[in-house]
This record gives sequence, C-alpha cells and structure tokens, in this order.
Amino acid sequence: MNNRIEELSILTETSTLISSTLDLKELLHIIMEKLKEVMHAEASSIFQIDEETNELYFLVATGEKGEEAKEIRVPWGKGIVGWTAEQGKTLNVSDVTKDKRFFREVDKKTKWKTRSILAVPLKIKGKVIGVAEVLNKIGDEHFDDRDEKLFEAIAKQAAVAIDNARLYTDLSDLFKSSIRAVVNTVEA
Repeated sequence: MNNRIEELSILTETSTLISSTLDLKELLHIIMEKLKEVMHAEASSIFQIDEETNELYFLVATGEKGEEAKEIRVPWGKGIVGWTAEQGKTLNVSDVTKDKRFFREVDKKTKWKTRSILAVPLKIKGKVIGVAEVLNKIGDEHFDDRDEKLFEAIAKQAAVAIDNARLYTDLSDLFKSSIRAVVNTVEA
C-alpha cells in the first residue's frame, strides 16, 4: 500500500513540475534526479534523437558520471538505448554483461560500470523522440515490473514536456520571424 501511495505521489509531483516551468533541461534534470532517488538507481538519463545524424545524445544525465556522459553520442540501433529507440519498446536488462546489445563505449569513455539498465522509449503520437533510462539498481537488485510501470508513466510525462518545449520554441521562433517581417515591411 505504501509503495502505491509513493508512486501516485511521484506521478502527481512530476505533473506539477511539468506545468511549472518552460526550462526543459532544468525540468528534466529535476524529474530524473527524483526518479533516480525513488527507483533506487545510481544514475538516470534522457537521450534525444538527432534526426540529422541518426544518433542519440544525452539531453540530461544524472549521477556520478553525468557530466562526462553528456559528450557521448550513441548510433541509432546501437546498445540498449539504441535498441529501445529503434524498437519503441521498454527494455529491462538485469545483467548487461549477458546482453549482446550492451554498448560498452559509454562505460569506457566515462569509466563507469553499468550493471543493470531499465530503458523506456519516449513517444509522442506513436513516434519515438528519445529514450529515458535508469542504471544500476542500488543494492545489487534488478529493476522489477513495478519499476517498469512507474518509469513508463513518468516517461510519458517527460515526452509531453519535451514536445511542449519544442512546440513553444517553434511558436516563439515563428512569432519572432513574423515580427521581423512586419518591421521590414514598415521600414521599406
């Protein structure tokens, strides 16, 4: 019962956070820090898809090696994150050493040791726009079904936040270009 109350509290808190700011990186960082804490994970991150290069890059990375990780890009379809993006499905790997999809380059570059990963696609209208992941369940446990359900629910909210920020930026850019066009017309 207490677990269910905690989950509902987290979902409510996440919803409140999403409606409180338009600073996407700050919002996602807060959400992922909270999620890391609640899911008893050592690290968490959100990857966004760069459609020009067909790579995934860190939008947010928390944990001990978060800053180092932000410089790394993962090829589409490569690793747990790439597979999750390509397939559009949640992937829960309790021991990455036994999974051939694991992309060791991130660990090599950051000098981090990944043991377990729970990766969830971020989708808007059925299209994958990124991937959220939590790493290394504290206490040498693995992420369970309850963790998956909670993470999927929060990932949906994060996807909406990313999409809203993108729409806001597009609208703001359109407004600025319209103002420039009016100013240019008046000055002509």
